[in-house]
Amino acid sequence: MPKKSKKGPVSSLGDVTVLDYADSTAPKNRAKKLLTNVNRALRKEVEKAKDKDENLPHVTGNSDEDEAAVYYMKMSKTKNRRHTNLSNHKYNRKNEGGKTYPIDIWFLLSEYIRPEDVGVFAAICKSSFQVTCSAAFWFSLYRRYYTCVPDMPASLRPEKLIRKTALRKDVIRSFFYMYKPFRNRLTNTRTSEVYNNNLSVLVNKTLYEISSESQKGSYTYYFKMAPKISSSSSRSVSDTASLLDVLDDVFYNPNDQCCALKVVCRDSIPILPISGLTLRGAVLSSSVQFHKLKLEFGPMYGRLGGSECVTVNFDAVVQVLVVDWWHRLYPFHGNHMLDLADSLNWCLKNGS
Repeated sequence: MPKKSKKGPVSSLGDVTVLDYADSTAPKNRAKKLLTNVNRALRKEVEKAKDKDENLPHVTGNSDEDEAAVYYMKMSKTKNRRHTNLSNHKYNRKNEGGKTYPIDIWFLLSEYIRPEDVGVFAAICKSSFQVTCSAAFWFSLYRRYYTCVPDMPASLRPEKLIRKTALRKDVIRSFFYMYKPFRNRLTNTRTSEVYNNNLSVLVNKTLYEISSESQKGSYTYYFKMAPKISSSSSRSVSDTASLLDVLDDVFYNPNDQCCALKVVCRDSIPILPISGLTLRGAVLSSSVQFHKLKLEFGPMYGRLGGSECVTVNFDAVVQVLVVDWWHRLYPFHGNHMLDLADSLNWCLKNGS
């Protein structure tokens, strides 16, 4: 007769309390759900990498850890390769410097440049800028657009324009006489009316020359002004060496950055010697029939209205105009070419 089992009832079939699982250890036979999702995503990325790159090494084993390790190795290698390629590309671009064409090609291209495009052409590269610094470029530009204009000064005509000195300045001035787009810029300006739109640009500029002329019952005064230039930075042509450099300088322009104030009035007024002083204020007021202009000159850093200031008052003003050095109304008195030649002869005779 079989013996009865002495084992008691199975405890697992009884009631389960919270204390039975409070201190139990986490099971190790399966991964967490979050880790499983990550491994599944990594497995998909590895499969995509296999399809795109045939050189991907073969993955041995089926474990998620091996596939993840191979994927990270592949991504790290790709990033390093990309960084190396970018570094080499920057290094090559730095060393290449673009293509360099012979300067003869730039001279040929300069034959098709319009006067208003000279600045753009000079900014292309160093070779194009070097072309615009040559006398051949400015002579060629002048000959291509030259037309006979009755009111052009004699110093700007072809028979006079034969030297390199200040060639660029003379060619630019001539274009405002014979080149239609440049002439239109001046005709659009209200040169026949009294206006003070540009008087503010003359304030704090130094006066260095005054000239006057009278015609048809009116008196015209010119005040040439320029920014204050220190003596160390100003160019001197007192000795032979510097004078020879000026004679070959195409860009030489003693009137660069200069403006001229033209005042036309009915009455003549005496003007004190105020050259070297700075214009501290300019006021144009209107009366019943004419305008009045008040100019106050003094030291640059002095007190406005002090004892050192000189006031010039113009009554019965007909016209007030501010012109730049390239304007047709800018006062160019004398021939600077002859002055430079005389200075050179004097230096050579005296052995300086």
